[in-house]
Amino acid sequence: MTSSSNSHQSDLNRSEPNRPDSDRRATRLAALTATLVALPITVLVAVLAIAHVTPDKSAAPDDDGSATPTPHATAPVPMTAHELDERAEVICRALLARLPLTIRELSQRPVTAGHEQNA
Repeated sequence: MTSSSNSHQSDLNRSEPNRPDSDRRATRLAALTATLVALPITVLVAVLAIAHVTPDKSAAPDDDGSATPTPHATAPVPMTAHELDERAEVICRALLARLPLTIRELSQRPVTAGHEQNA
């Protein structure tokens, strides 16, 4: 044997103490048992977590158009009219003119004051 192989062998002996084969077998058996118990439990927890997070398909509304309409508020929205200078008033009117009349099924609601500036 060369000196480098002796050095390598002595490193191995230092990293693993001289233990009987029965101790090594017991350690390996304990590690194997822990692995065999931990893996199925981990898989079970993962499956349960995924099942809990995914939405329930039976609770989802049907998209066939047969859903009943829901009531929407149509009363005017109580607001106060703020004093605006001429430029701000023009900008507010231009913005309101560009807004759509409906968004999804919701239509615009009137306001109690400042119809030209309150969106």
